[in-house]
This record gives sequence, C-alpha cells and structure tokens, in this order.
Amino acid sequence: MSKHNMTFSLRFKLICIAMLAVWGGETIDSFYISYRENIRAREGISRQAVSLGEYIAFSSAPALVFEDRSALSEALSALQKNPSLAYAMFADTAGKILAKINNHPFSFPKQYKLVGQTTVEFADQQVHVMIPIHDHEESLGFFYLGFSLQSLNEQIKDDGIMAFGLNVSQAFLLTLIMMFFLQRVIFRPVNYLSESTKFISAGNFKIGKLTEKIKSGDELGQLADSFQEMATSLEEKTNEIIEQNQTLKDRERSLQKVNNFLSTYLPKQFVQTVWDRNQEDEVTAPKRERLTVFFSDLQGFTALTDQLDPETLFVLLSEYQNVMNNIVLKYDGTLDKYMGDGLMVFFGAPESRGQQEDALRCCLMAMEMQNAMGGLQESWFHQGIESPLDLRIGVHTGFSTVGSFGTESRLDYTAIGPVVNIASRLESSCPPGEVKISHQTWANIRPFLETKETESITPKGLTRPMKTYVVNGVTTDLLELLKEYKLSTVLQDVCQISMEEKALYVAS
Repeated sequence: MSKHNMTFSLRFKLICIAMLAVWGGETIDSFYISYRENIRAREGISRQAVSLGEYIAFSSAPALVFEDRSALSEALSALQKNPSLAYAMFADTAGKILAKINNHPFSFPKQYKLVGQTTVEFADQQVHVMIPIHDHEESLGFFYLGFSLQSLNEQIKDDGIMAFGLNVSQAFLLTLIMMFFLQRVIFRPVNYLSESTKFISAGNFKIGKLTEKIKSGDELGQLADSFQEMATSLEEKTNEIIEQNQTLKDRERSLQKVNNFLSTYLPKQFVQTVWDRNQEDEVTAPKRERLTVFFSDLQGFTALTDQLDPETLFVLLSEYQNVMNNIVLKYDGTLDKYMGDGLMVFFGAPESRGQQEDALRCCLMAMEMQNAMGGLQESWFHQGIESPLDLRIGVHTGFSTVGSFGTESRLDYTAIGPVVNIASRLESSCPPGEVKISHQTWANIRPFLETKETESITPKGLTRPMKTYVVNGVTTDLLELLKEYKLSTVLQDVCQISMEEKALYVAS
C-alpha cells in the first residue's frame, strides 16, 4: 500500500486532537463530578443515619435497662414513616433481638455485629449503622439501623445525567470556539503558506499578497517572513540563472559557428574530436597510428586547365570536390587536404574503429567515389567538356605519424611517412576508373570485397616489389558479413543505404 493512501490533512488532524481534548476533558470531568457527588451523598446520609441512630439509642437507653420491649417498639415505630428505612432493631448485650422493624422489600440482615463503637458500613445497596448503647460505661445493648441507597443512587444518576448534558453542551461550545480559533490562527495561515509553495513551485515568486495576510507575530508569522525572503532570493537567483543560461546559449551558438567555420578549413573529425574531448594536446600531439591512406586525382585535369577559362574550371572543380567531400563525410574519413584535383584522406585518426573497419571504410568510400564519377562526367559533358576526366585512386595501410605539424603560428593536422608516399605511388600507377590497393589493405578487406591481383610495383624508396590489387566490387553477402564480423552498426546502415541507392556495385 502506498504511503499516501491513508494520509489525512493537517486540518483534520488538529480538529480531531481538539475534539479529543475537549470531549475527553469534559467526559473525565463528568465522571469526576459523579464520583465526588456520590462520595458526598454517602457521607451525608451516613452522618444523618448516625445522628438519627444515636438520638434513638440515647432516648431508648432506659427502656433497655428494664428491657421494656413495648417502649422499644414504640421508639422504632417513629422511623416507620421514612421511605428509605430498610430496617431498625434493638439487641441486648448477647445479641438477642429485643425489637425490630423492616420495610418491604428491603431485607433484614441475617448477620449483625456486636461492636464496641459506632460503625457505618455500605453493602448491598444499603448503609448499615451499628451503635452500642451504654449507661455509665455499662453496656446495655445495641441499636442497628439500615437505610436503602436506591433513592440516593437514582438521585445521583439523575444529577449525573444532568451534569453530563451540561458538559456536552459546554464541550460543543468549546469545540466551536476552538475550531474558530484554529481556523483563524492556524488553518488560514497554513493555507496561505501552502498556496505560496505552489506559487513558488510554478515559478511565480510574487507571493507578497499571500504572506501579508498572515498578520501574526508568532512562529507562523516568522515563517511567512522567511517564505517571503526565500521567494525574493529564489527570484533573484532564477533571474541570474536565466541570464547565465542565455549567455551560455549565446556562447554556444558562437562556438558552434566557430566550429562550423573551422570544419571548412580543418578535418571535420579533428575539430569534432577536439571539441568533444576538450583536450587538444591529446589529439594534436604527433603519435604513431595504423592508418589506411587514400590518394586520388583526375586524369586529364592538367591538360584541361589550358582549355578552360578560370571561372568554368573553378565551377567544375567545386562541383567535383563537393561530391567527393560528401562521400568522405558519409564514411567518416579524415579529409587531410585538397591538392588541386587531388585528394588525400586517411582513416584511423584521430578516432579509429579498428584496423579492419578503417580499411573497409576507406575502400567503400573509394568505390562510391568511382561510381559517382559517372554522374559527374555526364554533367561535365553537357557543360561542353568533350574530353572525359577519369578518377584514379590508391589505398595503402600501415603505420604513420599523425598529428599537428608546422610552426607555432601555423599548424597543420596531417599524416606523414612511407605509408602516405606508397598510397600516392599506388594512385599514380592506378588505371583510370579503378581503385588500386596494397597487399596490407587487401588483407583487411578481402572477406568483404571482390578484388583482382595486378602487376606488382616497386615504389620509390623500397628495394623489393609489392603486390597490388584492384577492387571489382562488394560481395553479394556484404551485409551479412558485416554483422558476422561485428563491425559497427553505423557502417552496416551506410552500406545498406548505399547498396539500395546503387552507389556501391556488386561484383559479378
């Protein structure tokens, strides 16, 4: 059961406490009054019975001396008219009854005591008075007198009922007065404070009109003043936070503009990594990484520059670079630099997804670039360019030093080393419209792409020839293989979209 299922309001609790206090007090007072009146009545009837008994005993002493039973009976007959009389009798010193009377339906006591002094006892709804009768210290006998308490108890009961009724009326009146007092002094201020908290929780700190209604100098008034001070302080703090948030948003927009601006001049992955990590030294410090490096250029572009005016050439080159740049971003490559019609991209820094996936991404990107050349060549033909421009691509995998190089005033994030040179040599020897890769790259992508070995080459700086391959297309079960080798879901989604759009061709 939830802890909120059986909760009661403060008003209900205080009213219950007040009613318990008032009605409980009045009930106790009623019982106390009844008890006190009962004691007082018993003491009164006891005194009356003793006084009456002593008087009769004193006046009957001569009759006891002569054992005049008729005189004793006559003395008792005077008591007969008392409706509360239960019994009366005289006994001699031996306890022998000399005279007695008893009123129906009161019972005569079966046993009675021979006492040495006046004794009063309450038993069987009766008061029993036992008085010894003496003459000059000589015991003459005993006088026994009993009165019924029935009428007394009925009177006490009637008085108790009347007292209880008066107490009930008094309790009801006190309850109304106390509820009015609680409403004025506690409930109303607490309601104002409760409404104030709702205002504050809703972001409205103008609670002055509510707290001003609590005109009290006690703790509730002090609490209302504290609420007002708290609301004022919260309003000031909230305004400060709003201003700071606005300032932060403005700065964030400014930084985003700077980020977008820098991304047009620096590799997007480099800028994003520095932005995310907020530790540029960790990203820019030169380090050895296993990279897959991509080089490309347009065959025939140099001869075309002599035929076209600079404006047309600029439009052609911009169109080509925009298409290639979008494909680089699609496969999350690090665009190192444009070299006229040439392009250098590497995978594995500043973030690597593993040697195999880095190499596969690079080759898939290269294949999609070659496929995109068909649309560009058609567009250029309709723009008046008769000689077709073909793309040559070289890809190589190996260790390279990557980081920021240059002077203190001008740095460039790039990769250097033999891997870059070999990728450039592979591109130079690549047939137009093909993607030529090294054996190191082939070893990483062979489960996913169909390749064909071509003539070996000996790049400058190497003493022995190296095997090369051209990529013919992706395997028919590429998507299943990506899942089997547990490559990233991002790459799986990209390949699925590219294959649906026929941006990647399947080897026949």
